[in-house]
Amino acid sequence: MKVKILSNVVCDPLSAELKKIIPFAKLSTEYHEDLIVKLNSSTSLHFADSEYIFIHCDYYFHRVVPLMNREVLESIYSFASKSKSLIIVSNSFINGYSDGPVWGSPGKHLNVLFFENDLIRKILSLNNIVFFDYQSIIFEIGFKNAFNYNLGHLYQMPYTKKMLVLFAERLANFLLFYKTPEKKVIVVDCDNTLWGGVIGEDGIDGVKCNTNSDGILYHQFQKFLRIKKEEGFLLCICSKNNFNDVYEVFNKKEMPLRWEDFIIKKINWRDKHVNITEIANELNLGLESLVFIDDNDFELNAVMQMLNVVKSLKFDSDYSSFLTLMENNVFKRKLLTTEDLQKTKQYEDELLRKEEMSNSSSIDEYIANLNIKLDIRKNDINDFVRLSQMTEKTNQFNFNKKVYSVNELSSFVRDCKGYIYSLKVSDKHGDYGTVGLIITEFSGDDVVIENFLMSCRVLGRRIESSFFSFVIDDLSKENKRIKDVRFIKTPKNNPAEEFFKTIKL
Repeated sequence: MKVKILSNVVCDPLSAELKKIIPFAKLSTEYHEDLIVKLNSSTSLHFADSEYIFIHCDYYFHRVVPLMNREVLESIYSFASKSKSLIIVSNSFINGYSDGPVWGSPGKHLNVLFFENDLIRKILSLNNIVFFDYQSIIFEIGFKNAFNYNLGHLYQMPYTKKMLVLFAERLANFLLFYKTPEKKVIVVDCDNTLWGGVIGEDGIDGVKCNTNSDGILYHQFQKFLRIKKEEGFLLCICSKNNFNDVYEVFNKKEMPLRWEDFIIKKINWRDKHVNITEIANELNLGLESLVFIDDNDFELNAVMQMLNVVKSLKFDSDYSSFLTLMENNVFKRKLLTTEDLQKTKQYEDELLRKEEMSNSSSIDEYIANLNIKLDIRKNDINDFVRLSQMTEKTNQFNFNKKVYSVNELSSFVRDCKGYIYSLKVSDKHGDYGTVGLIITEFSGDDVVIENFLMSCRVLGRRIESSFFSFVIDDLSKENKRIKDVRFIKTPKNNPAEEFFKTIKL
């Protein structure tokens, strides 16, 4: 992980704290009192090979004119539009001290966002730029605990030790979130988690999930999970309970979540690590894709011991702990795509396919009955967000696990380096969405297959062969020939390796 920090305050102490948390990261800092000049300079791209560039402009300390905020934001937009790195922008620019129309009334921080709303929206339209919530740190510990102005004016480093430690912790978590794959499944307990009380002891009337004081926490948690479902997370139940009792709660009580919102329900008296393993297998996902939430320390510890790759989190009836739980990065998305919003429907369709396969006499009969349709496109820039996401998330059928940003895919096509083929699939049960990618690079009439990847959801249907053959035929029409296919072995890409062995150039 290579991280560059650009700031108008000296950030070497921040870098030192970061190094304690993520010692494997390669960190470097650059201090520029006039950061606008640096961002606009032609030499500013000499660190463009950094994976992440963190830009931090704290004008509460420097106390400059309000116009400076807009100039900084415009410079950031111009810089990010030319960079292949992920640009992380601290919202420190909304700090201010000077007089002027923006600052002349209460609520000055909101005023800045209001006056600069058009520019902030423009910045967020770029796929390689995100905001880091530095302000939440200030609000948590207060300005007086965050700033040491005397030392700041002497050394251009205005932050207290307490501020630096918390700043580094939040920034490290932010960087690690973007470095690691997103979670895909949320597995939840029922009693004292989805609702207050124990259904087997308290009965339907005794369990609470409403807007009253004794049920509001659980009501809000269910609303939170419903939003996560809309963002593409799959919801599952893992509860030691009688199946009919749990079903009765959903059937008779008015709650934000319904029975059908959960794609898999493991409601029995078996060990929870066994149920969670089955959930992962049935969804054809790795255990590292799952988050498990329970109120019981024994159950959490047992799962952590048996399945340490599963992220296990405690649901606490303390409201402040609940708010902290909801802020955990495992529940966040780096970027939402159409496929994310349709994720539950796609997995419901997949369960129908598995049921049909179990009733088929042969794999040939099963595939024929699906009525599979392929939609193969070339250089479809409208799908580059999803394709970029696939290069990060796809593991099993991925020829080299090289991650491409949207900017990299766009520049690849813009510079005419080759073709980017994408594959959409549908069948009688529903739409899989975009599930395949082949990147070709040209050298005259010679072609190198830079990468070939497919979503695990469509493996076993012989689609990969049809997709690859289409690309070969399409290139041959332009008298281009495949010279090489890049393949790099990874711990998880055995399916890709098996297909690679069948390729004959």
